Amino acid sequence: MKETEFGQETLKKIDDFFQSVLDEFKVPGAAIAAIKDNKVVYKKCFGFRNTKKKLPVNENTAFHIASNTKAFTSMSCALLVDDGKLEWDRPIIEYMPHFRMKSHYETSSVTTIDLLTHRTGLPAHNGAFYDMSLTREETARRIQYLDSNKGFRTTLQYNNNMYMIAGHLVECISGMKWEDFVNERILKPLSMDTSFTRQRDAKKYDNLSEAYYNSGEEIKPITFRSISDDYDFPRAPAGCIISSLNDIIKWTIMHLNKGKYNGGTLVSEKRIEEMHRPHMMDRVPLQAPELGYLSTCLGWWSLPYKNHITVSHGGAFGSGISMIPKENMAVIFLPNFQAGINDIIYYQLFDRMFGDDISPFLERKREQVQKQKENAKRQKENKEKENPRAEGTSPSHNLADYEGVYEHPAYMYFEVKASHDRLVHIHREKEFELRHYHYDVFTMIEEDGRPWLNFTFHTDENGRISSVSAPLEPAVGDIVFKKQ
Repeated sequence: MKETEFGQETLKKIDDFFQSVLDEFKVPGAAIAAIKDNKVVYKKCFGFRNTKKKLPVNENTAFHIASNTKAFTSMSCALLVDDGKLEWDRPIIEYMPHFRMKSHYETSSVTTIDLLTHRTGLPAHNGAFYDMSLTREETARRIQYLDSNKGFRTTLQYNNNMYMIAGHLVECISGMKWEDFVNERILKPLSMDTSFTRQRDAKKYDNLSEAYYNSGEEIKPITFRSISDDYDFPRAPAGCIISSLNDIIKWTIMHLNKGKYNGGTLVSEKRIEEMHRPHMMDRVPLQAPELGYLSTCLGWWSLPYKNHITVSHGGAFGSGISMIPKENMAVIFLPNFQAGINDIIYYQLFDRMFGDDISPFLERKREQVQKQKENAKRQKENKEKENPRAEGTSPSHNLADYEGVYEHPAYMYFEVKASHDRLVHIHREKEFELRHYHYDVFTMIEEDGRPWLNFTFHTDENGRISSVSAPLEPAVGDIVFKKQ
């Protein structure tokens, strides 16, 4: 990096550029940092953590880092490997006897590496295991009820559920809740004092950022569901850590220093190398001329950029960390809205640190947004042509006959009630309209009034409503809930 590269004039150019990008893509607030040789060479906070109250973002504002949590779960496993209590390639059923996949072969063969590299053969199944009464132990027993669409160890398919199982593996071996293990073995040693593994603890922090979403008309804050003080969300190991820019800087410097931080050693250099090493290549096409093929590491992704290898990960709400370990260099981006602009942020700073020409990721993003709008319009038109609504039809039964609780062993409960001459789905004490589409097909309506997904009710041989199905995981057949 050139001595003058981050002089006052350059810093102002970077600040102005980032502010314009955040404004263009409607990001309410963000915190950004760049690290080179263990020094923070750029740090800037933008906008608001709460737009209604006009509360500004600062370097200690805590953001939902979502799937960047996965690196903390892989680190937890690495610590257990260092402790001599876990072997990466040993079947996890030897540590977790109650774990079950669909087949005996998979059940007896899945290893920690398989969990962390998304190669079990299962597609996302993101709608599964959201029932608030489930424990992680129970989800480990119920994985067997999820259908695979690919062969074991043949394909990389991003899967939050396997990180949930990895978190439970940490519990089975350590005897500690995943939340407590991460706190004691990672957050405390790194003095990450404004980081939280439990939402209920983060809510007590007076510098917590809202998380925002696009309602289609405006950017709105997300209302997170209430969780009792004695309940830990099963899927937390896949994406529930909340952290600040200052804390993520500490976490990132430790990675760049190969496990060492502030004179101590958190984890061995060998484990860092294993976590950063590519384990399986993805099959997605090249995304830009400067980028190579994407591979999964352990809680990270490996992606060539120009003549360098980046180790990175992102998450919902837009958060991301990208490192170039060989150059002892990293960029951290913590926003409170998912705008898909991480590449613009990362490579602006990397290019400036290398003294390279700036790659045109902003221009590409603008083109991508336009193409997405055109594709969405085209897909809507094609869907209407392929699945035309049959006008003038009615449900086959009285609405009261559809009432009841329908169950799937992994997707859990789908409750339906007849209310004021319409059907509603009851989910976490909220009502979602099931609007009649045609025949026994009903469309679920989101809170903002947009149609989401069609649900089809089925009858048994006696003509009674017996089940409801929906394409909740498009990679497999419809998910079927049986009436209880």
